[in-house]
Amino acid sequence: MDHILFSCTIEGREKIWEMAEKLYELPMIENNRLSWTVPSEALLRGLSSLKLKNTNGKYNKQATERYKLIVSETGWLLWKCRNERVICQKKTQPPR
Repeated sequence: MDHILFSCTIEGREKIWEMAEKLYELPMIENNRLSWTVPSEALLRGLSSLKLKNTNGKYNKQATERYKLIVSETGWLLWKCRNERVICQKKTQPPR
């Protein structure tokens, strides 16, 4: 799974994660803004218990929920693209 989501050289995988990061960084309430955390397989496995904190150590619900949604949906998209390509044997690429 780690390879499929984070290190596979299939065209478009890196672009999809870049787009997820840009989506996360779209304007939020200024005091709720946190920088992007690069996801990993371990982070995905524990995503439901993730709690992002701002610089003063306070739980940031808006940033946490936004991050969890974007990362989980991006992982799902990449997984579905992989299944389409490998299982269904279609020569499709993730969108650019």
